Formats: sequence, structure tokens, C-alpha cells
Amino acid sequence: MSQLSDLSDALGAQCYGGWWYRNTTGSFGFIAATQTAIYRLQSDGSWTDISKVGGYTGPDAGDLWQAERFGADFYVTNLNDALQVMDLDTGTIMADAPGSPPRAKFIETVGDFLFLAYLKVGADVFPQDWQHCKINDPTNWTVTGLAGDSDRQQIPDGDEIVSIMSNTGGARIIQRRCKRRLIFTPGNTYSFQMQDIDGARGAVAPLCVVPFGGEAYLYVNETGIYVGDEHRSIGAERVDKWFFQQIDLDKLGEVQGIADPAQKIVWILFTDQSGQKKMFGWQWVLDRFVPPSDAAPILLVSAVSIGAVLDDLDSYGTLDAIDIPLDSRQFKGGRITFGAFTAANKLALFAGAPAAATVETSSTELTPDTGSFVSGARLKSDASDYTMQVGAAQVADGSLTWSSANTRNSRTGLVPFRSDAKFHRFRVNIAAGSEWDHLHGVSPEFQESGAG
Repeated sequence: MSQLSDLSDALGAQCYGGWWYRNTTGSFGFIAATQTAIYRLQSDGSWTDISKVGGYTGPDAGDLWQAERFGADFYVTNLNDALQVMDLDTGTIMADAPGSPPRAKFIETVGDFLFLAYLKVGADVFPQDWQHCKINDPTNWTVTGLAGDSDRQQIPDGDEIVSIMSNTGGARIIQRRCKRRLIFTPGNTYSFQMQDIDGARGAVAPLCVVPFGGEAYLYVNETGIYVGDEHRSIGAERVDKWFFQQIDLDKLGEVQGIADPAQKIVWILFTDQSGQKKMFGWQWVLDRFVPPSDAAPILLVSAVSIGAVLDDLDSYGTLDAIDIPLDSRQFKGGRITFGAFTAANKLALFAGAPAAATVETSSTELTPDTGSFVSGARLKSDASDYTMQVGAAQVADGSLTWSSANTRNSRTGLVPFRSDAKFHRFRVNIAAGSEWDHLHGVSPEFQESGAG
């Protein structure tokens, strides 16, 4: 994984939502929100406040702002403020959306309709309600019962709505205990009909329902991490046990996920029991999990590179000081990529130099039933700038005693050790900035303890 490289100045407060866009003239940009304000990113990395006059109450604790594009208009919503809208081509400030739409936690464009879900009208909250605008008219939210007009429905079971996703021919509505499909039925009194997908299993983390191509999506259930309508487990016997041991269960609903289209990885960000942020990923093409990262962003975002030419590089410092490879996606305008807001409230892309990496083997008996004297080990990798340690213990549940970090012999490639124990584990430390592509394992040199 690459290190985070700052793309912006700091927002005035913690970020509660960030979204890239492309307007009708082909220009790319980025909009972000703190709890009580909305900002637009300028080409020099500064932020312009585009909030409506008076600002906002903002999302409830554990929630984020949500946003969607409909034509040239950009909509932003949370449960406590009126739906906001701004024309991306000509607008300079957000405003309350016309037509008196309900307040909503979730928003999605589904064909020619703008959908709102998990609604609030006055002081009353309707967690299982959704409503769409009149066909191709997000300024009209009057429910008439006529074909093509706005419609509102309440789902009688399945608990609260946690996500709505557009798909071919309609949408999916994911609830805490259920998954349903909305099917577009033009000409009927109701423009969309509901059909059960899974009547017993849904998602518990609204911010971690992640579409990643076609009809596929990842989500977190009380029992693990799953993919798709079929509730296919991808975490069982792999990461589920570790995940639920690590996470602060009181913040299970705040787990966030996002798809990195470049690496084809869904990244999952959560808060552990010590209050620290942790992040790991799942590579959907290879069906492999990516080990946890100590990069600790506050919020993951789908981002787009604004683009830069050589004359623009002055804003990043001198050429020697720039830690971003010049062929990075960050400098190629319009490339959808993967970013985050850091603890310093800055938008950053994972586009810097390679981060440091630590990889460990499992503990093993190299010589069963006796013990082993380890004299060295070789790394099966194309990494060059690394050190290696060996951990030793006399019983399977004993604490490991780690050696110092040793370097390899430049001629033989062997990292020397002197370790006599029943169980051994190897740790590889790859330096930050080191370019490498693969690491297959460690090949130890050893003999049975006491052998002459």
C-alpha cells in the first residue's frame, strides 16, 4: 500500500462526507462536508464554503452526510437538515431543494428517479420508508397515485433501511434483517414493485454496503462479512473471528467500506477496542484479504485526481521534496482513485511512496516433537530493503522472544540467526519507500536441537 499524500489544505473540522464529481463541461472536482458546513475544493488545494446561509445541524453521531448526482444538480442529505442542492455548472452555494422533499438519511439516483430512504418528516422518523420524486423531476415530491408521479412506501418488516443501491432495472434496498429488490414497472400506478431477495439476512453497517461492479456488493452482517444477494461468506475461517475480536462492538454500525477501482480492493475501516482506527481490504478478483494497515484515516472516500502539469508541481514543493511518484494517478486528471481524510482533516490520496510493511509467518515446529536450532533464513521475495527477525518459544502458547532485526548476507542472501527452541516464527520488516511486488514466504535453515 502507498502512503497517504496530502491533496488539500485542512478542513475547518472533521470530515463527515466527501464526493468527487464531473460537471457537464467535463471538469472534475470534489465536495466535502464537516458536520455543520459544506465545502468545494479549489485547484490550489484550498476549500470554499458553499453552505447555505445559516449552516446546518448536521448528521447524528455515527452517521455521515450522503450525496448523489441527478443531471447537473448535486444533492446532499442527512436526517436533520433539508435536502440540499446545487447546480455543478453554475452554482456557488447550496440551497434547500424545491418541492418539499422529506429529510432523509440515504439518497440514490435510480434511472429517471431520485430516491430518498430512511425518512424524517417534522419530528417523526420513518426508518423503513422510502420515497422517489416524479419521473425525471426531482422538484416534484407530491404523491398523487398517478403513474410516474412521486410515490412513498413503508416496508412492514426487516427493520430499518441501511442502504439503497441502483442496479439494472431498478434498485436494491438493504435493511438490517432483509434484502429486497425494487423493480421498475413503467405505466403502473406504482412505478416500482418490491420483491424479496433474502427475508432473514441483511446488513448492520450502513456505511459498509459497497457495490464493486455489476450486481456485486459487499456488506457486514452480525455474523461476518458477505458478498451479494446469495449471502456468500468471504470471511468465514479467514477474518471474521479476528474482525469481531478486534472491533469495538458499540461502533459496529460505524464500520466504513469503499471500493478502490485501481487495485480492485474493497477497503474496510473500523475502530478497535482501544479506540484506534484499523483498515484491511479484500481483493475481489483474487478473493484474497489484504493484511491490516496502520494508516489511520478518519474517513475513506472515493476520489478523483484533479490533474497537474509540470508548472503545477511547485505547489508540492521542490522536485526532491515531492514524495509522490511522477507517474502516480494523482497527477492524471480524471482518474478515479482511492483517498481519505486524515486526522489533520486533509484530503489525501494513497499515491505516495510505498508504506513500510511487516509480515509474519505462523508459529511452527520445524522439527516435530523435539526442537530446532535455526541458523538462518532466506526471504522468497523481490524485496531488497528489509530486515528479518526470528521469534522463539518452548511451548505452543508461550510468549515469543524475538531476536534483533538482522540483514541478509549480500552474497548468499541468508539472514543469520542463532535460535534454539521448540517453536519458531519469522517476521519480515520491509522499509518504507522500498519497491516490491511479491512475498511468498521464508525458507529457514535449521537442524534438530542437539544434533552435532
